[in-house]
Amino acid sequence: MISFPIVASTSYAVTGATNASPIVITTGSNHLLTTGDTVDVLDVPSNTNANGQHVVTVLTATTFELDDTAGNADLIGYGGFVRPLDVDTVARNYDADTALTGEVHTLPLSVKQADKFNFTVDATNDPSGGGTAGVTVKVYGRGAAAQDWFLIDTIDNTDTWAQSPGTGRWIAEVLDKRVYPQLRIDVLAFATSTNTVKAWVTL
Repeated sequence: MISFPIVASTSYAVTGATNASPIVITTGSNHLLTTGDTVDVLDVPSNTNANGQHVVTVLTATTFELDDTAGNADLIGYGGFVRPLDVDTVARNYDADTALTGEVHTLPLSVKQADKFNFTVDATNDPSGGGTAGVTVKVYGRGAAAQDWFLIDTIDNTDTWAQSPGTGRWIAEVLDKRVYPQLRIDVLAFATSTNTVKAWVTL
């Protein structure tokens, strides 16, 4: 199974920014980032090379490197904040090899201006017959408070799949689902590496 949670965009206080290459940022709380995410760092004093948009490499729940950066001064005191960049579409490709990695990927998703989302899955081969082309993908939601994930919807071989005239891939959708502060997509099954799967949500 592969899963990735999609977390509502927020910002985190910067409590440390090393004068090193690359710069390592420390946040005052769990930053919920994953290596490869892009962030915007703002208002860091003295070590100003930390500011701006950067791709990150996560070290711990409260530290991450700013890729391709070099510090220009020791941080004096505390200051600044970091925010994940908002995106309105989250997509990942999956195949039989990546299914074995148990990858968990966290991305920011802006929910401030929408109360509904669409859930889409597409596949190389028509999954409607099941068998070697079978696909099962689920989307879950969770409230702002700590609680269990709950199933919002499932796309599998029982859904209606339509072939895209542009790409030739097979697409199934569920529309107008309620947005929660956190969403998660689980790619649970697809039978062969020739049937690659993409899953995403769109506000």
